[in-house]
Amino acid sequence: MLEPVDYFPVLKNYCEAVIKPNLQIEVQNYGYSGNNGTITLPNSFSAYEQTEYFYKGVNKFIHFTSFENLSHIINSNYFIASQLSSLDDPLELIFAGHDLMEVITEKQLHELKKYLFSFSMCEYNQNSDSYNMWNMYGKNGYGIGIVFSFYDNIKKWNGSFLSNVHYGRDNSCLDKFKNISQAHNSFTKEHPEITMLSNIGGINGITDDVALLLSFHKSHLYLEENEVRYLKSFLHNSHETSLRNDSMGVRINKKHKVEEFYKLPIVSKKNIDDLCNKTDQQKINNFQTEFIYNKNIISTVVDNNPFVILETIILGYRYTDKELETIKKGKIKIIEKLNSGLIEFQLSNVSKEFYGK
Repeated sequence: MLEPVDYFPVLKNYCEAVIKPNLQIEVQNYGYSGNNGTITLPNSFSAYEQTEYFYKGVNKFIHFTSFENLSHIINSNYFIASQLSSLDDPLELIFAGHDLMEVITEKQLHELKKYLFSFSMCEYNQNSDSYNMWNMYGKNGYGIGIVFSFYDNIKKWNGSFLSNVHYGRDNSCLDKFKNISQAHNSFTKEHPEITMLSNIGGINGITDDVALLLSFHKSHLYLEENEVRYLKSFLHNSHETSLRNDSMGVRINKKHKVEEFYKLPIVSKKNIDDLCNKTDQQKINNFQTEFIYNKNIISTVVDNNPFVILETIILGYRYTDKELETIKKGKIKIIEKLNSGLIEFQLSNVSKEFYGK
């Protein structure tokens, strides 16, 4: 009778030779059951702080949308983070994954898209409120821009990630994926026993985690977007089953298909300050009514998940002073709700120049 093979030493060596030097990330765990091997990267956002996939800019962003969408956003208390498979770019994951195709198939990458949910924004600065930005993203000046920040628990996030998007193939970030592929091939030649593990032999065991990083790469065609991307990952979903059930919604997407989306919670600064000053029971009651979260995971939600804090609503450059005042005075439910949260309405800086004032 053959003695069972102990794969732990070779898995440890694989992590040290293939994963750690190329991704600059400590492997969270590795192991095997029978001939099924797994390697898991951290689900904690702070573990990526020394990489190119940890946002290091100013915590202030703008999201362009329509006035009609603003109504839904405010009344629902969340932004929609869309499934990667529903986004317009057909090369989501595939663009950077091309350099890993020897060890990851395109079919695998497409399958992983349903576990990743994306919400896009731009950094808020003097270039954000510009004629070109409004024409590209703000409905040609008829839209609105929502200025917001994230609550300051970013380093405690678990399963949530935030990074600038990296564009083009002439990008040093992509070298790590080429190096992983080469290091993997070299390692499996020197240690053929690892190919007996059905996942690790084909690097499937780390495919899920690598997909997270691939999501922050896009073609140079999208360079002008200057996108900052929030990503919610359910690649590690075993410990988040209840959270996923309460934080997901379903809709018909642009491709007329049913899809899940992730609810990225929204509060005002006043709301979040009130929440932090409440007792645990009051927090539970608040989340039950405001955010529809499961009672058993309130403390986890508060500590480990993102909140968007609304600050300002900017009207596109085609709106006038008179329209701004009409909107402020209008008996519109969302306006009342915004005012109660001390959120400011203002005109785009481009408006004055557009109307020659």
